[in-house]
Amino acid sequence: MYASGLEFDIAQFKTVMEEAPSKENGWNFIYEGMVDKTFSDSTMKIYSKEENSKTGFTTRVDAVMKGVKAKNVMLMIRDINYRKKAERPPKKIKILEKVKNTDVIYVELDLPDPLTNRDLLQKRLFVGNKDDPELVKKLDLFDWDHEYHAIIVESIERADYPPMTKPIRAEMKMHHMLLEEVPDDPTLLKIRVVSNMELNGEIPDSMMKAIRENAPIRMMTSILDNYLKFFGAKTRG
Repeated sequence: MYASGLEFDIAQFKTVMEEAPSKENGWNFIYEGMVDKTFSDSTMKIYSKEENSKTGFTTRVDAVMKGVKAKNVMLMIRDINYRKKAERPPKKIKILEKVKNTDVIYVELDLPDPLTNRDLLQKRLFVGNKDDPELVKKLDLFDWDHEYHAIIVESIERADYPPMTKPIRAEMKMHHMLLEEVPDDPTLLKIRVVSNMELNGEIPDSMMKAIRENAPIRMMTSILDNYLKFFGAKTRG
């Protein structure tokens, strides 16, 4: 049995969440618009960083969603049964280990032709300041009165789950998410996501460009689409 533990880069999480998405910090503004054209009250801004890798990308999304609750988004991400029933589910997903606030999962992403599928072995940490006040203090997370949830995802390697010939093993070098209820408007949720992904393998430049541009948009639209699927539009407040 492998212990997933709490050996996450909490300092990095706090730094990237507090960092301004400015040119001075290396961020390039890419896009601003609605998460879904049906709902003008849910918007997002997308930023990227220049990449040296031909198959990697670093993105940041700052979104505000109306009528979306932090605990429900947390549940959709944490409970793989939601992922399996999502609008665009991964080809494979399973939990290898679960220890209270952490787990280890295997995911295979179903990529379009001519790309080979990518798989990921990830360790994940979930912390809610209202649900886990002692853990928030132990990890020295944000001391805020309003409700928030932190999600930290890191790629790992395990001897009992080596990369296969197919699919190609990708690396989630960093995936930090902060779900923050807006104190003066309980119907609004701020979502901040910072990701650094290395897909590895051979990917044509034109397809990699499309992936870099579309991945953060699809991530946000997927959150909203699946929220409506699982919790209903009438819950949007």
